Amino acid sequence: MTNQPPSAKDVMGRDPVTVAADTPLLDVLHLMVVAQIGGVAVVGDRGAVVGVITAADLLRAVDQVSDDDLDELPTGAGEESLSALRAADILSPEPIWVAPDTPAATIARLMRARGVHRVLVGVDGHLEGIVTTFDLIGLLDMTIAPAP
Repeated sequence: MTNQPPSAKDVMGRDPVTVAADTPLLDVLHLMVVAQIGGVAVVGDRGAVVGVITAADLLRAVDQVSDDDLDELPTGAGEESLSALRAADILSPEPIWVAPDTPAATIARLMRARGVHRVLVGVDGHLEGIVTTFDLIGLLDMTIAPAP
C-alpha cells in the first residue's frame, strides 16, 4: 500500500451544518453562534446546496441594513429589517467544491488563492463534508508535532 497524502475526505468535517434557504436570517445567526462555526451550507427545496452563508455575509447584511445610504443587498432584497431577511437573501451562490480525493495541499492553495475559509466536499452536488481552514491547521499541527 502506498502512503497517499491526506485528502479532503481525511480532514473534512463529516456532519456539515446546513440550513434551508427560507430560514430566517436571525435564526442562521443564532445557529452559527451556538454551534461556534463561521459558515453554513444553504440547501434548497430538494436538498441541493444553493450556496453558503459565512460570518462575512452576515456582517455585510447587518451593515447594509444599518447603513443610512442603504445599498442593495446581494440579492436585491432591499429589506430594511434583519428580521425580514432569509438565508436565500444573503447567501453566496457559488460555493467552491472539491472532490473527496482532492489532496489537502491542493485545497489549501485553492482556499488561499480564492480568499475563502471553507470549501464544500462532494460529487455531483451531493454534500459529503466541509473543509475549513481549521481542518487544515489541524492537519498541519499533526504533521509538525504528532500527539503523544
